[in-house]
Amino acid sequence: MRFVKLGENTEEEVVYAIESNMFEHMSYFPLRLSTMKVIDAPDLLLINSELPSDTFNFVCRAKFKESDVDSRIKSAIAYFQSRQLPMAWWISPSSQPDNLAERLAAHGLKHTEEELGMALDLNKLRQNESLSTGLMIRRVTNADELDDYAAVIAANWSPPDTSVVKFYRQAAEIAFRPESPIRFYIGYFNGEPVATSELFLAAGVAGIYNVATLEKFRKCGIGTAITLAALQDAYRVGYQTATLQASEAGKNIYSRLGFRQHCKFNVYQ
Repeated sequence: MRFVKLGENTEEEVVYAIESNMFEHMSYFPLRLSTMKVIDAPDLLLINSELPSDTFNFVCRAKFKESDVDSRIKSAIAYFQSRQLPMAWWISPSSQPDNLAERLAAHGLKHTEEELGMALDLNKLRQNESLSTGLMIRRVTNADELDDYAAVIAANWSPPDTSVVKFYRQAAEIAFRPESPIRFYIGYFNGEPVATSELFLAAGVAGIYNVATLEKFRKCGIGTAITLAALQDAYRVGYQTATLQASEAGKNIYSRLGFRQHCKFNVYQ
């Protein structure tokens, strides 16, 4: 596999890698679990986890012909509606047609969030970062630790989203295979699971996902520390570039680590 390197690859190649890593990340577990379904068509990627959560049900990578736009949108929406499942439609830089957002709105979907596609030169990464006293970060290596990981992510919702816990319990059977491109990280503060991050190695870049910290432990450097743990692992295995999707609120945090914006993603539901 050819690694993407900022300054050597073109901007178009960097954006393509950001997108491709995200698409592969979305579909990695669903492609390998019999309980889930992926429709990988030339003009659309649809992912159905069979869970009642738009965190795991997606439509993305849409590249519609003008003559097919409305029928393809209607069909994708109907797919989830017929199963009474929520979903999130991600518009990325390569999505077609150019007015896809307006077409989705015409079919009743509403814009819910904007994410910034960002990238970091791992050769410029800070390698020495002191941890908060009482914090221990380690890579997840078993189902019990993966349960802790899922519980932290689920706590982003009130009440916690039980679909998150179900998803990772199903994923546990393949999460730790030697060939898996996914690495999970869990942060324990005085023995309590409080923070997570995830590394997904694909498309020549190291994708960062699921950076989360329990509310009462935020704003004390724990999120930064567990993100750095994943980034440092990526650098150690040879990756040159890290990528992620950041909310506007998270942009400054990642900018301080050296990430720079390259594109935007928009989510409709």
